[in-house]
Amino acid sequence: MASACSERWQASLSTILKRNRYMFNNPLISDIKFAFPNHDKRIIPAHKYVLAISSPVFFAMFYGELLEKKETVDITDCDPDIFLQFLRYLYCDDVSLKNVNQAIYLLYLADKYDVPSLVTKCVNFVDGAMDPLNAFAVIPHARRFRHPGLEDKCWEVIDYNAKDIVLSASFLELEHDLLDRFVERSSLRIDHEVSLFRAVDKWAQRRCEEENMVVSGSSKRSLLGEHLVRNIRFSRMSPQEFSDVVIPSEILS
Repeated sequence: MASACSERWQASLSTILKRNRYMFNNPLISDIKFAFPNHDKRIIPAHKYVLAISSPVFFAMFYGELLEKKETVDITDCDPDIFLQFLRYLYCDDVSLKNVNQAIYLLYLADKYDVPSLVTKCVNFVDGAMDPLNAFAVIPHARRFRHPGLEDKCWEVIDYNAKDIVLSASFLELEHDLLDRFVERSSLRIDHEVSLFRAVDKWAQRRCEEENMVVSGSSKRSLLGEHLVRNIRFSRMSPQEFSDVVIPSEILS
């Protein structure tokens, strides 16, 4: 945090950007505070004017229809460090994006407070940092923030790396709706359909165990759902693969 007050600090800071940097996270003439009840009641000082000229939402909160009269606003939907990074952008037009998770959290705040320039920076970063390990995790956020282009990029990465994805431990952690969409894609780059079936069968076995269900063909099929099972391309399997892998699974029984 900057020093609350230094003599003639204005004279030593030659640009508005430098003066804004000085005021960032500084209690000097702060007229609003953000508290984080879920994080040891940490307090971040801020200045309504700076926030209001950067965000229509903050403008409405402090000067408009959503007028917020309290001196302290509780923030319960994000980590204080992420919120501080968000405020840094509003004060300094500066953001240091280091990983996809951080960018997603900042994207959430940028969308919530209607800061389109930060939305663009976060989306571009996530787009460039996409890999098979995080692509599935990004999809729900791309939907939530209505960025179809970002979701399309996720699926491109997934399609291209499908052969490795079905062999990964993270595949077994997929939510059912993503698994369903994965299986139905005809663009997956996968050498053998039976590899996909094995992965789906393992996913179903894992879910049976997690839900304390008997691991059987009928319980696995119930968890997978008819739509998913119908989208498995059994016709691409050899008779040997079908008899050695599919039939013993009892999913089609």
